Amino acid sequence: MLILDTAGDTIRAEASAASSITVSCYGIETASGADTFKRLGVAQLTGSGTQDIIYTVPASTSTVCMMIVIANTSASARTIKLWDVENGGSPGDANAILGTIAIPANSSILWNKGNIKEIPTIAGTDEKVGIDSSAVAGYIGVASGDGVLRTGAGLSYVDGGDFITLTVDIGIADGKILKVDHVSPADNDYAKFTASGLEGRSYAETKTDLGLATGDSPQFTGLEIGHASDTTLSKASAGNLNVEGKLIYRADGTDVPIGDGGTGQSTAQAAIDALSAVSAATNEHVLTKDTATGNAKFKAAAGGGAAFSAFATDDTDSQTLVPDHSYLAGTDGFVIVVVTMNANDFTRIYVDSIAQTPSTIIGQITHANADDGLYSTLTVPVQSGKYFEIASDAVTTTITWMSVGTLVKPADQD
Repeated sequence: MLILDTAGDTIRAEASAASSITVSCYGIETASGADTFKRLGVAQLTGSGTQDIIYTVPASTSTVCMMIVIANTSASARTIKLWDVENGGSPGDANAILGTIAIPANSSILWNKGNIKEIPTIAGTDEKVGIDSSAVAGYIGVASGDGVLRTGAGLSYVDGGDFITLTVDIGIADGKILKVDHVSPADNDYAKFTASGLEGRSYAETKTDLGLATGDSPQFTGLEIGHASDTTLSKASAGNLNVEGKLIYRADGTDVPIGDGGTGQSTAQAAIDALSAVSAATNEHVLTKDTATGNAKFKAAAGGGAAFSAFATDDTDSQTLVPDHSYLAGTDGFVIVVVTMNANDFTRIYVDSIAQTPSTIIGQITHANADDGLYSTLTVPVQSGKYFEIASDAVTTTITWMSVGTLVKPADQD
């Protein structure tokens, strides 16, 4: 920077040609304790042989000149000299700021606190930077250490002698420079490659591009619902879904197994058979609650009209029983006793679970008519392993029994 601390001190300049060089000075004036940053002065130089005054320090003021801009507005290269001249002095080598400096046509240089920088000029449609004759390949300037522009990926140049023309390699291949290839990209758009660059795509457009719009049917191997891994929805087979490998049951789908709350069957009758385990049951047994386990179980009927109806359609045994003798029931079943009785006779039927001589009356026929030879019948249930006896207090002509099981007369009861 230049310090001009005396009123009347001047900054002067001389150009090699008239009406081609303009000089502007910028800095701080201090007066009455107040600092003012301003353009100190500006002038178009007269030409060779004339040292034009650019700025003079006012009375009661000290000045710091921080920046000088020198512009060549002509189509030819020009030179310039610059001096800091004290009040009453003359320009010379002793007070020179710049010696003879060349400024290219239509270019400017910047003197900034003692540093000089060239300001490149854009001319026509090509971007060009002046270079010196010692430039090496890959650089614009003498060497990379000089802080000059260096070409790299996506940027190339053509040496045109006094100038180098830069070319940007635009495209969508590796190493290319991308450009926006869309007339109206918007904030928050997503980027999509075109043949020439990038275009903006809205949220709705992006969903359509990806096949995720409302009318699309995207395909996924699985979906994680509400968690990264513990509720995975996936395909089990055609038309069927799994959650964590477990099948989701649906109408007209796979039959629901018994263990999952179903029957494992596709018809009502098959469902009843499966739930009741009928395939392992004995024919004509009934489903009842088992006393020991409390579970439903097929067992022989203990009695009742339904069991008797079933018995009536089966093959039966028939024989004449000897009154007052005990018979052992080999199987569960029913006994139908047909008695031919005389007047005023009665017949009792006994059954007992242990004793070979039954004592419990389970049925009784009483014939109180005056006529002889009438028939009476009595139906009683018998259980396997229990004894059965018919007793009569009068002459009994015939006692015939029929049973779904068998009756055995123990030897000691003859």
